[in-house]
Amino acid sequence: MSQEPSIWQIGVGEAGLGRRVDVAANFGQCGWMSISGAVRDAALFPADDLPDTPALHPYQSVRREGFVIGLFEGFSSGVVDVRSIAEEDLERTVGEAREILSAHGLRKGAWSVPEAAEPPGLVDRLAGFGMVPYDEPPFQ
Repeated sequence: MSQEPSIWQIGVGEAGLGRRVDVAANFGQCGWMSISGAVRDAALFPADDLPDTPALHPYQSVRREGFVIGLFEGFSSGVVDVRSIAEEDLERTVGEAREILSAHGLRKGAWSVPEAAEPPGLVDRLAGFGMVPYDEPPFQ
Protein backbone atom coordinates (compact mmCIF):
# COMPACT_ATOMS: atom_id res chain seq x y z
CA MET A 1 0.00 0.00 0.00
CA SER A 2 1.61 3.22 -1.18
CA GLN A 3 0.79 6.57 0.35
CA GLU A 4 1.61 10.01 -0.96
CA PRO A 5 4.07 11.86 1.26
CA SER A 6 2.65 14.94 2.92
CA ILE A 7 5.24 17.19 4.51
CA TRP A 8 4.40 20.82 5.22
CA GLN A 9 6.31 23.74 6.60
CA ILE A 10 5.71 27.42 7.12
CA GLY A 11 8.31 29.42 5.31
CA VAL A 12 9.45 32.58 3.60
CA GLY A 13 10.26 32.56 -0.08
CA GLU A 14 8.54 32.57 -3.42
CA ALA A 15 5.35 31.31 -1.79
CA GLY A 16 5.31 34.37 0.48
CA LEU A 17 5.67 34.98 4.20
CA GLY A 18 3.70 32.59 6.35
CA ARG A 19 2.10 30.66 3.49
CA ARG A 20 2.05 26.89 3.64
CA VAL A 21 4.63 25.37 1.34
CA ASP A 22 4.28 21.78 0.17
CA VAL A 23 7.88 20.65 0.59
CA ALA A 24 7.36 17.49 -1.47
CA ALA A 25 6.03 19.45 -4.46
CA ASN A 26 8.69 22.14 -4.25
CA PHE A 27 11.78 20.07 -3.54
CA GLY A 28 11.08 16.70 -5.17
CA GLN A 29 9.61 13.59 -3.66
CA CYS A 30 10.21 13.17 0.04
CA GLY A 31 9.86 9.89 1.84
CA TRP A 32 8.03 9.28 5.06
CA MET A 33 9.78 10.30 8.20
CA SER A 34 9.27 9.10 11.71
CA ILE A 35 9.28 11.22 14.82
CA SER A 36 10.59 9.73 18.03
CA GLY A 37 8.23 9.34 20.96
CA ALA A 38 10.26 11.83 22.99
CA VAL A 39 9.98 14.53 20.30
CA ARG A 40 6.26 13.83 19.83
CA ASP A 41 5.64 14.06 23.58
CA ALA A 42 7.65 17.29 23.89
CA ALA A 43 5.51 18.84 21.15
CA LEU A 44 2.17 17.61 22.50
CA PHE A 45 2.88 18.02 26.20
CA PRO A 46 5.48 20.82 26.53
CA ALA A 47 4.88 21.43 30.25
CA ASP A 48 6.05 17.87 30.99
CA ASP A 49 9.32 18.61 29.21
CA LEU A 50 10.23 21.77 31.14
CA PRO A 51 12.79 21.54 33.92
CA ASP A 52 11.90 22.72 37.39
CA THR A 53 12.49 26.44 37.79
CA PRO A 54 14.59 28.09 40.51
CA ALA A 55 12.71 29.18 43.62
CA LEU A 56 12.63 32.92 42.78
CA HIS A 57 11.75 32.50 39.10
CA PRO A 58 8.46 34.23 38.11
CA TYR A 59 7.14 30.95 36.64
CA GLN A 60 6.46 28.02 38.94
CA SER A 61 5.02 24.66 38.09
CA VAL A 62 3.09 22.26 40.26
CA ARG A 63 3.40 18.70 38.95
CA ARG A 64 0.83 16.05 39.65
CA GLU A 65 0.09 12.68 38.13
CA GLY A 66 -1.15 13.37 34.59
CA PHE A 67 -1.07 17.18 34.67
CA VAL A 68 1.10 20.21 35.37
CA ILE A 69 -0.15 23.58 36.60
CA GLY A 70 1.83 26.59 35.42
CA LEU A 71 1.75 29.67 37.63
CA PHE A 72 3.11 33.05 36.50
CA GLU A 73 3.76 35.67 39.16
CA GLY A 74 1.36 38.58 38.75
CA PHE A 75 -1.10 36.73 36.50
CA SER A 76 -4.74 36.35 37.49
CA SER A 77 -5.00 32.75 36.25
CA GLY A 78 -2.94 29.61 35.92
CA VAL A 79 -2.60 27.05 33.14
CA VAL A 80 -3.43 23.39 33.67
CA ASP A 81 -1.61 21.30 31.04
CA VAL A 82 -3.17 17.85 30.86
CA ARG A 83 -1.55 14.65 29.61
CA SER A 84 -3.68 11.91 31.12
CA ILE A 85 -6.37 11.66 33.77
CA ALA A 86 -7.81 8.29 34.69
CA GLU A 87 -11.54 8.19 34.07
CA GLU A 88 -12.26 7.30 37.69
CA ASP A 89 -10.02 10.14 38.95
CA LEU A 90 -11.51 12.93 36.85
CA GLU A 91 -13.62 14.56 39.57
CA ARG A 92 -10.81 14.30 42.13
CA THR A 93 -8.27 15.73 39.66
CA VAL A 94 -10.45 18.71 38.75
CA GLY A 95 -10.97 19.40 42.45
CA GLU A 96 -7.24 19.10 43.18
CA ALA A 97 -6.34 21.49 40.34
CA ARG A 98 -8.92 24.00 41.57
CA GLU A 99 -7.54 23.74 45.13
CA ILE A 100 -3.97 24.37 43.90
CA LEU A 101 -5.05 27.40 41.88
CA SER A 102 -7.04 28.75 44.84
CA ALA A 103 -4.09 28.22 47.22
CA HIS A 104 -2.07 30.50 44.93
CA GLY A 105 -4.78 33.19 45.02
CA LEU A 106 -6.15 32.38 41.57
CA ARG A 107 -9.81 32.11 40.68
CA LYS A 108 -9.30 30.97 37.09
CA GLY A 109 -7.40 28.28 35.30
CA ALA A 110 -7.07 27.70 31.57
CA TRP A 111 -7.02 23.99 30.84
CA SER A 112 -4.82 23.04 27.90
CA VAL A 113 -6.00 19.65 26.65
CA PRO A 114 -4.34 18.38 23.45
CA GLU A 115 -6.30 15.93 21.33
CA ALA A 116 -3.72 13.30 22.32
CA ALA A 117 -4.58 13.70 26.02
CA GLU A 118 -6.25 10.73 27.64
CA PRO A 119 -8.93 9.59 27.95
CA PRO A 120 -10.34 10.34 24.51
CA GLY A 121 -13.12 12.92 24.70
CA LEU A 122 -11.59 14.57 27.78
CA VAL A 123 -12.64 18.06 26.68
CA ASP A 124 -16.29 17.00 26.63
CA ARG A 125 -15.94 15.40 30.06
CA LEU A 126 -14.41 18.58 31.49
CA ALA A 127 -17.38 20.55 30.17
CA GLY A 128 -19.44 18.48 32.61
CA PHE A 129 -17.57 20.27 35.42
CA GLY A 130 -18.70 23.66 34.17
CA MET A 131 -15.67 24.40 32.01
CA VAL A 132 -16.19 26.43 28.88
CA PRO A 133 -13.88 27.33 25.98
CA TYR A 134 -11.56 30.18 26.95
CA ASP A 135 -12.24 33.06 24.55
CA GLU A 136 -10.25 35.83 26.26
CA PRO A 137 -6.61 36.70 25.59
CA PRO A 138 -4.12 35.21 25.99
CA PHE A 139 -5.73 31.74 25.79
CA GLN A 140 -8.33 32.18 23.07
